[in-house]
Amino acid sequence: MSWIADILLFLAAVLVFLLLLVLWVILVPRHFWVEYCKTDGLIVQVNLAFFKITLFPLPSFIKKEKKKKETQAEKEKEKPADDGKTEKDKKQPQLPQFSFRLARDILSAAKGVMKRVLKAIKFSHVSFTVPVYGGRPEETQKKYAGITSAFYTFNIFLQQIVQVYYEKPIFIADFANLHTNSLYFYCKISASPVMLLAAAVFAFRQYRKIMAAATGPANEKEN
Repeated sequence: MSWIADILLFLAAVLVFLLLLVLWVILVPRHFWVEYCKTDGLIVQVNLAFFKITLFPLPSFIKKEKKKKETQAEKEKEKPADDGKTEKDKKQPQLPQFSFRLARDILSAAKGVMKRVLKAIKFSHVSFTVPVYGGRPEETQKKYAGITSAFYTFNIFLQQIVQVYYEKPIFIADFANLHTNSLYFYCKISASPVMLLAAAVFAFRQYRKIMAAATGPANEKEN
């Protein structure tokens, strides 16, 4: 009966591996890298285990396949059915009637969702280089002072709602207009799947509550 014990041990090992995999997916934060420079454009990458995968720009073969699927889907939607309505027209959602209570509930739900989402996301290693040129030297100096003052003032407010950690924020007073191509931005974005899942559950519950409150009076009138 030793083969039965071997099978049970193998199944136990598989279950432990799957459990560890699920825990890794749920608990380990996801990391995104966003980088922009004038010469290379926008680059977005994400980590998968020990590898970095580029999400943008997409490879050429993925772009071609995506375009083909989009064109086929658009053609199917535009084909009219027997009743003269296209698939796109039939899938139009029936929205509840507008009211101040509905607007209040939506704003309250959106505030709660955004609060939870922003708690789950962290922006770190934020680095940027912004050249400031205003033509004449005095205009450049005035523009530079205005931009830096506005940035640091806004950053005080931003730190209250978003987790942002700067590494190298640089503003260049470009009096001679020599740093036009020096525009650069980089940041690392970490997202906690657990907190994002909690935000999604909260958003779904708020959505059901709002729809129930909005369609309730209409159903009562019909009855």
